[in-house]
Amino acid sequence: MTIDEAINHCYEDAKKEESCNGKNGCVEEHLQLAGWLEELKEIKRVESFPCKVGDRVIATVVRQYNGHKVTIHGRVTEIYPTTHKGKLRNVIRVFYDFDRVLNFYDTDFGKTIFVENDSKGVEDNK
Repeated sequence: MTIDEAINHCYEDAKKEESCNGKNGCVEEHLQLAGWLEELKEIKRVESFPCKVGDRVIATVVRQYNGHKVTIHGRVTEIYPTTHKGKLRNVIRVFYDFDRVLNFYDTDFGKTIFVENDSKGVEDNK
C-alpha cells in the first residue's frame, strides 16, 4: 500500500463511519490519521529533494533580452509544489543580487542549477 492509498483509505473509512453517526470516535481518529499521513508525505517530499531552503546555489540562465548565458549565485528561499503541464512539480525559488528572484523546476536540478559545493556541472553549461 502506498502512502496515497493509505490516506485515501482513511478518508473512505471516515466517510463510512459517518453513517454510524460517529458514535465510537472512529471518524475523528481516521481524519487525524489521514492528516498525520499527509504531513509525513510532505516531510518525505521535502527530505528527498536535492537542496534545502537556505542552501547556496549556482545557476546558469539565458538572458531573454540578449540570449547570453550568465551564471548567478543565490540562495534557495522557498520550495513548493505546483502543477505544470498536468504533472506535479516542485518549484525552487532562488533569491540573488539583493533583490531578484528566479524560479526553477525540480527537473532543472543538475542541469542548470546546482548546490554551490557541487557545482562542477555549471562549467559544462557555459
